[in-house]
Amino acid sequence: MLILTCVVLYIHMIEYHQDDEREQFMKVFTVINQKGGTGKTTLSLFLAQYYGQARKERVLCIDLDPQCNFSNLFLDMELGSLEDISPRPFIPPIHPDFEEGDDQWDGRSSSADIWLKGEAYEYPTRFDNISIIPGHSQDLKLIEERHDLKSQIKETCRDFISNPEMKLSEDFDIVIIDTSPELKPVTLSGLHAATHILIPTEMTELGTQGLAGMLAHYNSENNERSALNEDPVKLVGVLANKFKKQGSGHASFYKAIRESDELGGYLMDNFLPQYSAYENATRTNAASIFASKPSALARKALERVCVEIIERMEAK
Repeated sequence: MLILTCVVLYIHMIEYHQDDEREQFMKVFTVINQKGGTGKTTLSLFLAQYYGQARKERVLCIDLDPQCNFSNLFLDMELGSLEDISPRPFIPPIHPDFEEGDDQWDGRSSSADIWLKGEAYEYPTRFDNISIIPGHSQDLKLIEERHDLKSQIKETCRDFISNPEMKLSEDFDIVIIDTSPELKPVTLSGLHAATHILIPTEMTELGTQGLAGMLAHYNSENNERSALNEDPVKLVGVLANKFKKQGSGHASFYKAIRESDELGGYLMDNFLPQYSAYENATRTNAASIFASKPSALARKALERVCVEIIERMEAK
């Protein structure tokens, strides 16, 4: 349990207090983990659907991952240039508001434009109350290669979201950011922009390898905010994802963390089992899992997780 011990050491360092007199008018929720395959994108989708469909709140999704998997769940993304070295070079489709003959705009907008153009525009999706600023495979990678942007990368995403000229806080109730498993500057900008974060992980030693490092970045972010007298980002919890009750060792690992005085409060009470319904819900043009029968096991398990997330977000 070496990893668990390391995580405990980082948790001991995290002691922050929310200023009750400050109020966040729009929550910015970032799903993040430096370990790949933990289900960040799927969870981002489900959270967006829960807020947008079950709670009828206005949701803006932002995709900061060059793989653009989050974008593909909502839009018919197009393939970019064959010269792009990305394994899957996706670009956004033409925006529905684009008018032919507009020589001020090529008709596409992506999260990379937050850095490259200083503005970006959301696309409507097939789900009510949910819009998205999609990714752009090549441009998101380009940002981190641009020397003139390096000093601005971390701050720019937060500045964009809070920019009154973009009116995001008027148009949306919550922003949900999906991130790359590589903790590069663009990903860390998603942490810096967040009011709340969720760390999904599998209940295995391999699956939690990135947890200690992730908590270190969380700690560093809040150290910086504390020095500037800013509100800390709140860690909503560590979510056990793809959970198997039998024959996997997941239950014993979950129990060890739960019984830890330092980590028990961060580990969420509810977990997401490895249901095939979750994978099916991420297929092209799939219906929302919240369109399934209320009695469906996968929907009920997901609703329990979403309710707990919201309760933790709203807790003082």
